Amino acid sequence: MPEKICPACQSELVYKSGTSRKNGKPYAFWGCSGYPVCEYTEPAPKAPQTAPQSDKSPTPAGNAEIINALRQIYLLLDDRLPKEKFPEPPEEKLPFEGDQDISQYI
Repeated sequence: MPEKICPACQSELVYKSGTSRKNGKPYAFWGCSGYPVCEYTEPAPKAPQTAPQSDKSPTPAGNAEIINALRQIYLLLDDRLPKEKFPEPPEEKLPFEGDQDISQYI
């Protein structure tokens, strides 16, 4: 790769890249090797994506297989679960009965 030359001071341009500490985003640029005297920079070209994008989307058949597997797991575990999922609350005896004066409880 041929050397890149700074148009401001004729020094060599060096490639800089990394991740921003401020926002965590990656950055890349060409900067002058004469920094801090010369602050010339130019953006680096965007790199092509190395990982190909998959055109596959979940198929209905794949979803059906997952649902069937989950149903089988549920049926296997159903025997081990307590039969009474929501037991009745215990009966509480009221503090009064019938015609008693309830004004003290209000």
